[in-house]
Amino acid sequence: MTMDKISIIENKGTQLFRDDEMIARKNVSQQEFEERLGVENALKIISACANGAEKSKNTIISTPPSFQNRNFKSNTWNCNIQGYMTEEFPNNSSFCKGRRFYVELNGLRLFFKKVDNKLKPQNIITKTVQMYDEQLSDNTQDTLPITYIGYQVSSSFTELIGVYAVHIVSGTIEWFSDLSELVYINKESIPLYTQLTEDDDLEVVPKANKLSRTGKKQRNAGE
Repeated sequence: MTMDKISIIENKGTQLFRDDEMIARKNVSQQEFEERLGVENALKIISACANGAEKSKNTIISTPPSFQNRNFKSNTWNCNIQGYMTEEFPNNSSFCKGRRFYVELNGLRLFFKKVDNKLKPQNIITKTVQMYDEQLSDNTQDTLPITYIGYQVSSSFTELIGVYAVHIVSGTIEWFSDLSELVYINKESIPLYTQLTEDDDLEVVPKANKLSRTGKKQRNAGE
């Protein structure tokens, strides 16, 4: 590679790449993520989600159906989660390409999104979203790994069911962490969100994560 070619790459900075020039983001394993995030930050995230859930519930219940459009409930949750996350992490919150809100902690970039019963984010597929889900970047100065903080809600949008870290690579879930379980194991505290209610049929499909943790706890107990 010539010096001219090297200088062009080094100076590319914030310029946009063509589709065939996308670069891979840094990788992060589940263990690395949990260690970098830490219990205190996990607890702050759950607290922000719990506060956002309560505010969203009150807003939805107090707003007549005739004043709600089809995106009202999901947008209400999205705005409230964003607001409380900003209060918890005022110096680490910002917006990136596509006006996507994020929190950056210890080399992690966290996106916040409602997830379905399979823990997949409820995204409208755009070129930018696809780029994020593929863990690709068009900017040499933006290569941090992206992990979704997915909040699972009841079908009535009035209860918070779970908060998960969901890491997607090549459009599929590579791993996930139950943040309440992470806090519970390390802090021996009660999970902050509610259990399933009667109107809910949500079930987390990927169960290997929980099984692996159970096995780990049993092995530790045997030692």
